[in-house]
Amino acid sequence: MTRRALAIPILTPELRFALKHWQEMDQLSEGKKSEYKEVRKQVDQIFKRAGADAKVRIMRIAECISYELNEKTRVAWTDRNVESEWGNWGPLRKRRGKSVVASAGVYFDSDKRGIPRVILNVWPKRGMSGCRLIQEECRGQWHGQLSVPQENLEDWPGWEDDFPSVVYHSETLTSRSTLPEMASHASKIARRFLRVAMPYLQKLATG
Repeated sequence: MTRRALAIPILTPELRFALKHWQEMDQLSEGKKSEYKEVRKQVDQIFKRAGADAKVRIMRIAECISYELNEKTRVAWTDRNVESEWGNWGPLRKRRGKSVVASAGVYFDSDKRGIPRVILNVWPKRGMSGCRLIQEECRGQWHGQLSVPQENLEDWPGWEDDFPSVVYHSETLTSRSTLPEMASHASKIARRFLRVAMPYLQKLATG
């Protein structure tokens, strides 16, 4: 048996289904007819299992991010409602500091076509203006993604009610994606991005 065969897949059948069909479930929940309620009850069980699967995987990725950030910064992960939010977030601080510089998150999400992805984001201080400053200041040094979902809701369904944040990494999840590989990759990306962004996040927090 190969090492890859032993690796935990990032997607389970239930999690893949939930990430692909969550918008349809929102519409289904509005149905009042009895047949809709019966279908909803059956699918709720799938979503419950998907939430449990998501929690195991998100917590592992968050743990790896904390380990990778150990020298300079720290995220105090809240670990709340991970199974229902399909993600985790927490206040971001300098390693020896007490003041909150920003908030950081890791989430499972899907694009407008229903393709699942993992995203890493930060919530700077000052809302949308803070997001735009991070985009402007980091663009020359960070060669990855710098998206503000609220500025392009067509590509970011479901983000309209969230506080403005900067997504600095999103990666499509496939049947070949494994948890150990994803956790390691995501944690290194988080470390590299925050090395670039921390001076500007601190400026927003204290200025």
